Amino acid sequence: MRGVWPTPAAREEFRPSELQAAMDDYSERGPQYFAGEPRAGFAVYNFSGSRVLVLCERRGLVSLMTPDEVEEEQRKAGYR
Repeated sequence: MRGVWPTPAAREEFRPSELQAAMDDYSERGPQYFAGEPRAGFAVYNFSGSRVLVLCERRGLVSLMTPDEVEEEQRKAGYR
């Protein structure tokens, strides 16, 4: 893993301790899902029953995103 980038929305919605806990788990267990381009892995974390954080690793960079951001990124890439 070359780097970690929490999006502004993820930084706004989740506490630093939650972002760190998700990263620690991801570092230990790795991605839960694989899709799209080669070496693209995803993991999904649920906090407080209603807040969802998505970790997306592409080419060694891990992005911490909200589901809305993932959907927007897919739309821009032409997947939806």
